[in-house]
Amino acid sequence: MRGILGLLAILSLAPGSASAARFVTPDAPDDPLVVRELSGEQIARMEDVGLQDALRVFVVSGDPVPSMLGHVEVVEGEVRFTPRFPWRTGVEHRAILTVGGDGAEVRFLIPEHLLEPVAAVLR
Repeated sequence: MRGILGLLAILSLAPGSASAARFVTPDAPDDPLVVRELSGEQIARMEDVGLQDALRVFVVSGDPVPSMLGHVEVVEGEVRFTPRFPWRTGVEHRAILTVGGDGAEVRFLIPEHLLEPVAAVLR
């Protein structure tokens, strides 16, 4: 149900370039954040500076906070961020992608009311 629960953003990374990045935001606490439609050159530039530095994810807060812990990897031409701990529902997150001097950003949240309960109390 991507696109219904998550926010989808298409952002240009290179001025004058037809190549664009598309963020696919997680729908559930264990889903990764995925960046699609990056060129091989853009991925190589990200790898040159380090994937962890090229894609940073934060919890949106009034105070400065460090980026979230997690693993960034390239899988079949997509860049994926999998958080070390599940995404927090009802909390806004912000992802910043930097390729060379160009950047893109997306904000998203996983609404609490859309998750199914994992347990039920029976009498």
